[in-house]
Amino acid sequence: MAIVSSGRSTSAQGANWFPLTRLSHILDYQLFGLESGYHHLTSVLLHALSTLLLFGLLRGMAGARWRSAFVAGVFALHPLHIESVAWVAERKDVLSGLFWFATLWAYVKYTERPSRGRYLLVLAGFACGLMSKQMIVTLPLVALLLDFWPLKRMDASPTWARLRPLLFEKAPLLALSLGASVVTYVVQQRGGAVSSLDEIPVGMRIGNAVISYATYLAQLVWPANLSVFYPYPRTFSVWRMVASIALLSAITVAVWKVRRRRFLVVGWLWYLITLVPVIGLVQVGLQSHADRYTYIPLIGISIAVAWGVNEVLERGASHRMLLAALGVMVCVGCATVTWLDLSYWTDSVSLFRHAIAVTPDNYIAYNNLGAALNDGQPAEAIANFQAALRLKPAFANAESNFGEALLTEGNPGEAVPHLERALKLQPDLVEAHTNLGSALIKLGQADAAVAQYREALRLQPDSPEAHGGLGVVLNEKGQSQDALAELREAVRLKPEYADAHYNLGRVLGLLGRTDEAIAEFRETIRLKPKDAAAHFNLGTALASKGAVRRSDHGVCGGGRVGSEVCERAFQFGERPGKCRTPG
Repeated sequence: MAIVSSGRSTSAQGANWFPLTRLSHILDYQLFGLESGYHHLTSVLLHALSTLLLFGLLRGMAGARWRSAFVAGVFALHPLHIESVAWVAERKDVLSGLFWFATLWAYVKYTERPSRGRYLLVLAGFACGLMSKQMIVTLPLVALLLDFWPLKRMDASPTWARLRPLLFEKAPLLALSLGASVVTYVVQQRGGAVSSLDEIPVGMRIGNAVISYATYLAQLVWPANLSVFYPYPRTFSVWRMVASIALLSAITVAVWKVRRRRFLVVGWLWYLITLVPVIGLVQVGLQSHADRYTYIPLIGISIAVAWGVNEVLERGASHRMLLAALGVMVCVGCATVTWLDLSYWTDSVSLFRHAIAVTPDNYIAYNNLGAALNDGQPAEAIANFQAALRLKPAFANAESNFGEALLTEGNPGEAVPHLERALKLQPDLVEAHTNLGSALIKLGQADAAVAQYREALRLQPDSPEAHGGLGVVLNEKGQSQDALAELREAVRLKPEYADAHYNLGRVLGLLGRTDEAIAEFRETIRLKPKDAAAHFNLGTALASKGAVRRSDHGVCGGGRVGSEVCERAFQFGERPGKCRTPG
């Protein structure tokens, strides 16, 4: 069952290149296995460390403790950052953010006492950040902004002669940015994540970019109705476009008029520049905008607000107390809303129900809610897939998931048209091939099923579901040794794949390798304690190893142990039949 992210459903890690992020996930898995709490804890710790680095960076550059604390507090607690921290898949945000702050810290130290060694440290930090997430390609330009304020390495109106050395100094960093941008674009384009101009014309992209800039500002001030996914609009309302242009223009003009207040220039340009890679001019994914994209950019607005409010209130006698009270109120408000919104991230059902409630026409949320409900509530899952397809008829993932849900309901004949339509829309959709293979097995079309599984493996050789399904159909065709190899590969690729362990046990039992079959049935029961078929087959296998006694249900397992195992099978369900297909 495919849950679709805001990017397109592709292989190659979501059509992204982030080797350090991938290594961090691998390290977590080596240390903690699949205990998700520890993976979340890692992201929280990275976010906390970034908060401390941000505070230290601002305080070190500008010497303003409480203003720096305010900016760091908003960064740490704002609800817009929930997605980056709470969603383990967004580890790339918190990891690249950590390297962003570490690199800028190293840059500040370099400006204090330039040396080759310190500059190499800047390059190393930036390279690590780019290998975590390429959104930080704008860091060299932000470093140039910091030269303007608070480092004051250039005049308010710098001449080319004074600006040229600073630009030359950033040349190696800009070269890294360019290289990372090219690599990212190529990987995303090959992965099918980049939308063509036919799909989203230039005018639509510019309009969405303008509205998104204004939307992020509104969400910063009033973070209501946040969603894990915001669908790309079919059209833009005139009033939103006019209001967004007016807001951005007014802020830009105001900042220009008071450009002697350098912190306003730096804060506003920080926001505008750091959003450029993800503002949608090069559209990657299906979203109009995303909360996670604000992780670094909104720091610029926080800086402008913190220093701007301080300057306005500085004329008052008790401005420090007032500033402190305002800062505490804002941070407490952020923490409160964040705490409330975190409840939507406890499980997929809550997350996507909330997304449907707060965003109109959210076909991705309907599809993903259906995928989350299919394991246990297939009828409700089907209703959500139907809703997704009403909103977006040419939605391959929803068609594939719809077909899988029909398989779960025991309707392979009804599933086939949906799966075939999914493949017509997206021929490389691996899940649709495996689901179609499962449906064809149940319809008695073994040869056609083999073709679907082999095509799935051609597209994705490491698909455990395709290996598992191929193993089942090969066993039905009497090719037990080949089936055994496929099922062993399935459990190697996915050790927690209970059905593959069960099917492997069935084949081993048929081959007379009873001890190995018993081990596989025990593993199935460990993974799915209430699996009736696994209990029954374990009892049967034990029966062949020990004394057989007759129970009310027929022949049950070897001695007392085998009998108890078999009796448990009838507590959980009916006597099993054939191997199971992935669908």
